[in-house]
Amino acid sequence: MAANLKDNLRQLISGPQAILLCLLLATDLLFIFFHCLQLAIDYPHDKNFRLNWARGYPENFQYIKFLWGSGLLFWIFICRRRLPYLLLSAVLAYLLLDDANEIHEIIGERLVMAYPNAGFWGIHPQDVTEFLTMIALGTLMLLVLALSWFLSRLSDRRDVVRIVVLILCIGFFAVVVDFAHAIVGNNPMLDELFRIIEEGGEMISATLLTASIFFIAFRDQVTKARDEPELQGTP
Repeated sequence: MAANLKDNLRQLISGPQAILLCLLLATDLLFIFFHCLQLAIDYPHDKNFRLNWARGYPENFQYIKFLWGSGLLFWIFICRRRLPYLLLSAVLAYLLLDDANEIHEIIGERLVMAYPNAGFWGIHPQDVTEFLTMIALGTLMLLVLALSWFLSRLSDRRDVVRIVVLILCIGFFAVVVDFAHAIVGNNPMLDELFRIIEEGGEMISATLLTASIFFIAFRDQVTKARDEPELQGTP
């Protein structure tokens, strides 16, 4: 397990995908820095730099990563004719649609109207209904992820597992950390700390996912170019 993780990291930081990884990661860290700076000294004044601001710069940047990842996976499916990549592309497309259209928030609001006393332990009823909605939708996605692993060929399984693990990392921050955030939300300091962990964790996980998919998509071309002998002399 540790050897596989070390090998995956080595692959990510070598080759063309390393440039993409560094650019995406630097942008993530810059947004996290601006969020903290705004909390400390209220600068920059533009609220769009906030990690949790609806349609803010960090959120739109996250949309771009999901779009790139889904598009690259669909392109891999077209090239290789392997169904698991289509399923994984659909999962990322759903994550993009859910984030952009706040699907689980809307469902949570409607459930609160039907069950106004859903709250417990001092947690707001809508936080509970949103958590239950994400669990239900997440279960469906887990089934799709499991199916993509089951249908993958042995030659593709390592790549599929890498993608699945990173999607699960995004889910961990979006569901588990988000629910923990709702529990401690009454404490201002813990509220901001959990917000940074939740949003920052999702962003960095999505960056690793996008760079990994880019590596998988263009690995054969890079390997071929690297192994191709240099032409000697001139015609």
